[in-house]
Amino acid sequence: MQNRFSLKLLVAAILSIPLLVAGDSSQLVLGSLFSYRLNRIEVPTQLSALTPFDWNEVCASHPYDGDFRHPVTGRIYPAPLEHAHDGTWVLLFLDAKGEPRHLTGKSPFIEDFSGCILRRHAIISPSAAGRQSKTFSVQSSASPRE
Repeated sequence: MQNRFSLKLLVAAILSIPLLVAGDSSQLVLGSLFSYRLNRIEVPTQLSALTPFDWNEVCASHPYDGDFRHPVTGRIYPAPLEHAHDGTWVLLFLDAKGEPRHLTGKSPFIEDFSGCILRRHAIISPSAAGRQSKTFSVQSSASPRE
């Protein structure tokens, strides 16, 4: 039985290689890796520990809300309409140049938050929100003056 599982895992790994080299398909791999890491945390954790890419700021952005206007720079980021589904979460990560990268998922669920949080302050924590599935919240570790 274990050999059969190992073979399936090997086949899945080989079949996922094209996803790693194909432009937008890599978002699927990044999202899967993020969800995998997210499912394993049980205490408040730096959000940057879950992301396999570089970013400076994370913002709450859901396609149902329309395009996202950055609260400080005013730059507008188009809503990722392909992720406009009930029960999904969308995180907008911005790199040093303000270039966007969206990660999205359904389970585990990430509660919506408002605005943007700098990388050094972004904490993700398990939440007791009363949902049946595992739920997390993103918050800032910065004091209100920062």
